[in-house]
Amino acid sequence: MKYSYVKFDNYYLISFILISLLFFTTNHYSYEQALLLNQLDSKSYYLISKNSPDLVYSKEIPFHHYQRFFLPYFIGLISEYTNLEIFLIHKIFTILVLISISIVHKKIFRKLNQNFETSIILLSIVIFSPYLSRYVMSIPLMLIDLSFVLINYLIILCYITKSKWIFFLIQFSLIFRLSGIATIIGYLSSCIININKNLLKILVTIFLSLITIFLLDLFAKTLTGSEFNNVIYLGLINEFDLNKLIYLFIFIFKPIICFIPLIFLLFFYKLKKKNINFENLLFFLITSLMIVGQPVMGGQEVTGNNVFRLSSLALPYLVTYFAILFKSRFSFKNYYYIFLVINFLYSLHPKYSIISFIIN
Repeated sequence: MKYSYVKFDNYYLISFILISLLFFTTNHYSYEQALLLNQLDSKSYYLISKNSPDLVYSKEIPFHHYQRFFLPYFIGLISEYTNLEIFLIHKIFTILVLISISIVHKKIFRKLNQNFETSIILLSIVIFSPYLSRYVMSIPLMLIDLSFVLINYLIILCYITKSKWIFFLIQFSLIFRLSGIATIIGYLSSCIININKNLLKILVTIFLSLITIFLLDLFAKTLTGSEFNNVIYLGLINEFDLNKLIYLFIFIFKPIICFIPLIFLLFFYKLKKKNINFENLLFFLITSLMIVGQPVMGGQEVTGNNVFRLSSLALPYLVTYFAILFKSRFSFKNYYYIFLVINFLYSLHPKYSIISFIIN
């Protein structure tokens, strides 16, 4: 993590344009409108922010939402001492997090020696994700999801640069979402390849993770009077019905919709066989599969269409591993913008964008 400054160049100019385009083409809902759209997670985060600096016992806030108290609590503190409206602070932070994602994305891709065109095309897949960036821009109280993506970008940078900050960031990701367990398992799997060399890393990661999860569990249990509900991860098993097997398969394959822009790029790239590394394979693919698998295992009744949003959290790992494994078949120098336009059009969600040519 050597880069201590940001040099403004064409990459950041285009990043700014992408974020601006996202901002001005998004439906910006108010808190009340978000609740009417059944975005009830927003209510939990708003209540945590509103009561900050106090942490109140509340059965209105589900157990797993109180585990994610850190960001809404912090925003509540800012609101308390600046008198800025909670919703406005979330909106400002959404833009700042998107800018931060673009900065870390560039650092990663420089480390991978990727060209400008591939870097900006893959960034646009994240910035224009209809179920991630556009969704959070539209309903900023869901900033926790986008912040989780930023933390995972930082984890990837630490993994590539072999920085010891990765131990801290893995724990930090758990504070935003327990989906960070996917990163723990992916990282430990990659370390097991050379267990003798990485034994200390494995032990430190397991020890810190168990402490973090225990403290978050205790904290949420104390403030909600409830316990973790396993149906969030196992609902799909309860829904298994041979008579409705077709609907089950449709639900399981829904996450593919989130990654169509990345799949589309495969037609223009070819595999770099020399870059196939078993350690990277375990880290990036196991983490991605587990992030996507968690909402799928929740089932249709529990997860519903949130499967799109939650599956999109795997994008940092997938775009990075794509950049490691593939190289372009020809130069995109004169027409990379075509891919940016395609990704933008794909992001035009009927509910979250002002204009919607495509029904996602």
